[in-house]
Amino acid sequence: MSGSANGHIVIRRLAKNGKDGQDGSRGAKMRWGIYEAGKAYCSGASDEAFYDLVFHSTYQQFFICIKSYPASETHSPTKSTSNGYWEYQPALDNLFVDVLCANEAFLNSLIVRKIFTTDGKTQILEGGFLKAIGAHFQDVKIFGTSRSPFVRYDGAWSWTDEDSAAQLHDNLLMEGGGAWTLAAGGFPWDSSQNGRRITITTHRYNGTLSEGAVSISAQSGKYFFEDGLKKTELKMSSREYVELLGIGEDSTFYGWIVLSRGNIETNGRYGRMQRVLANGFVKYTGNGSTNSASITYKTFDGSTITVSCTTTTGRYMISIPSSWGLSSNSYIVMLTPMGRSHGSSSGAPLKATVLDMGSNSFYVETSDDSSNNWGGGFQFQIINLNDW
Repeated sequence: MSGSANGHIVIRRLAKNGKDGQDGSRGAKMRWGIYEAGKAYCSGASDEAFYDLVFHSTYQQFFICIKSYPASETHSPTKSTSNGYWEYQPALDNLFVDVLCANEAFLNSLIVRKIFTTDGKTQILEGGFLKAIGAHFQDVKIFGTSRSPFVRYDGAWSWTDEDSAAQLHDNLLMEGGGAWTLAAGGFPWDSSQNGRRITITTHRYNGTLSEGAVSISAQSGKYFFEDGLKKTELKMSSREYVELLGIGEDSTFYGWIVLSRGNIETNGRYGRMQRVLANGFVKYTGNGSTNSASITYKTFDGSTITVSCTTTTGRYMISIPSSWGLSSNSYIVMLTPMGRSHGSSSGAPLKATVLDMGSNSFYVETSDDSSNNWGGGFQFQIINLNDW
């Protein structure tokens, strides 16, 4: 049976067949659960081992079984009342206790000020603070921002300790200084790094601009992957950042992909990346009397470029896509001549010159002296200036 005393829920287990001065058999144990139709329930009568206390998810109320029945029968609790099989327990609708211990809890709504796990690794506090060391979340959507602040790293952290600062931060400030090399043990190489992104900078340390290079050694059998190469060492100049992505599968860790590099507050000036639209080469395929040319190329978007020989000796027209939105002064063409003039095996090498640039085409003329000549060919690269 159950009742309330001084705001606390009191659960009593009655002894059966007891006599004065003599212990009876042990009473039925309480069994908690969510009410389900088509299930047998017990009231604790007739030497039954259990009596059932259930939570009705539709009514959001607690009921205690007062008359047993088998799974073949259905006697659903009735909201806020008793029906001969179930007795409504209003005392449990609001439960106030100093300490609540339960193997399982079914809660529709939970309002708390603090939540702590016994190992101290998970904390939920008022004000929106959540600390969860080593937590696993699935299919998470974040509305707002997510950040991992930069912290200074001198190579002394223990990457094998899941509670260490190294495991809690993905953005590291490292101090430049000559040719400092960080040993493999000073960087993480275990399978838990699979999919992790880390950004390292050699920009400022304790407010001071860094000077000198830094390198990080890879663990044996693992690598830094950059520019298609497997590298056993990651080298960084002073005032540089590097973005890394851990790669592996299952329990195997392969190493770190170098996603990008960049400069920060440098003394020198290193420019910026060019936007190349296309590159390739043109070859003269004619025989001196009948003129023709071939073109081999790659464009950034897979669009088509064509070449044709004009009626002017040594003059080629290269057609480019109008969808690129170019004008005569919004792109440049870099040329490198190839070979010699047609029919000459020992004459002067060819020269190539860009002429008459337009939005849909440009012209190239080749020669080996003061007059144009067919033959050889040229390499080309088309660069968009609009991004600058």
